[in-house]
Amino acid sequence: MDDGKTYSERGAENRSKVEAALSRMATVLNSYPNVETLRKEDTVVLFNDQGTVNTLLSKASLDSRLICRREAVAGSLRATT
Repeated sequence: MDDGKTYSERGAENRSKVEAALSRMATVLNSYPNVETLRKEDTVVLFNDQGTVNTLLSKASLDSRLICRREAVAGSLRATT
């Protein structure tokens, strides 16, 4: 994500939301020695942040899909893709 090319379709607002959610997730996960010791409240926060990140990055991924069209070039009978 930091290379400026990956998920470049997302705006600055969405980028800051994703980075904030990832930071909160890292803080929660680093606070416990393993996942089994997570408190219920922290588990809920973790899953909500994960959902936010997945939603925002999935939308950016869909926006970056290359859609090909088949068009006829002027002066030619052959179509190009």
